[in-house]
Amino acid sequence: MDRVQVIQFRAALKELENVEALRNSSVLSLHLPSSSSLILVKNRVKDEQSRAANIKSVSNRSSVQEALRSAVDMLSTVNVMPPHGLLVFYGQSVLNRATGEVSHLRRTLTPPEPVQEFKYDVSKTFSTHSLHQLLVSQEGGVGYIILDGSAVALGTLSENGLKVHHHENVDIPKKHGRGGQSAPRFQRIRLEKRQLLVKKVQALVEGGPGQLKDQLVERLPQLLKGAVRCVENTSYSGRQGLREAINATRDLRQHMLLEKSNTVLSSIFEKLRIDEPDMVCFGDEVRAAMEDGAVQVVVLWDESPEVAWFAENCPEETELLVIPNRTNNTNMIVSTFGGIAALNKYPRAVPQEEEAE
Repeated sequence: MDRVQVIQFRAALKELENVEALRNSSVLSLHLPSSSSLILVKNRVKDEQSRAANIKSVSNRSSVQEALRSAVDMLSTVNVMPPHGLLVFYGQSVLNRATGEVSHLRRTLTPPEPVQEFKYDVSKTFSTHSLHQLLVSQEGGVGYIILDGSAVALGTLSENGLKVHHHENVDIPKKHGRGGQSAPRFQRIRLEKRQLLVKKVQALVEGGPGQLKDQLVERLPQLLKGAVRCVENTSYSGRQGLREAINATRDLRQHMLLEKSNTVLSSIFEKLRIDEPDMVCFGDEVRAAMEDGAVQVVVLWDESPEVAWFAENCPEETELLVIPNRTNNTNMIVSTFGGIAALNKYPRAVPQEEEAE
């Protein structure tokens, strides 16, 4: 999934989270993995529609039945299940908490990463919490290694999703041997194999269920050791362990994004302080500078109306940092720069206002 789709998916989740069902009504959420049978799902929704007839509240019964009827209609327009699954949301009358407006909401979304579990939910709010685990965008740029005595998995997380570079099953004996081997000899063989495995992996470590991850951290070259931001205990190894570590370090990736945006904003203020205004630009100037190929990095408020345009038009060589609405950095960029600022690659002439005759 490209940068535009990731930002659109994030915006869709925010829209869903900003609304709630009116009193005595409900909204419907359906999370469908790619393995789901559309026919079976439609049949289940129809069964739920029959059960909804037992709801005592007339208004709530009506809203639930309408949501289920609409879900069947929405599913009927899908001929082939998308590779990552499908998300269906319906609310007959929902209240926007921020604006107080009441509207009709009907959405089908294709997620950036595969939906892991089937979910059917009818409640006052849309079920979106688990979907944030599928949102990988610029929170990425993080390398993961998950290892224990049974498997090693190496992957990177970027705006294009999780890429597993290597997965290998390994054979380290368990603590208790069989076949009459003496305990000291068996323990020596086990330790030797553990040491060989640690030596074999020379890269960044993020997690694992056992102690091997800690031994690997100790053996890393100094350059890589300095890059270790977190060592996670996971319940699983292999690909499942990668997923677990990614979910567990979402706050870390968000913190890394804020650190990076803070560094860029500090650089922008420093350029202004030392009177180098041709190295920075703001507002409408950013578009022109980017079209000239002069922009190195753009910092953008995630509720800015410009987000979609920059996501679609930002060149590959220009970094785009979209920062959330709940940070001090956001207040700074909105109050000082109108929600958008950029650091240039090289000095660019600042547009001069024409003098009145």
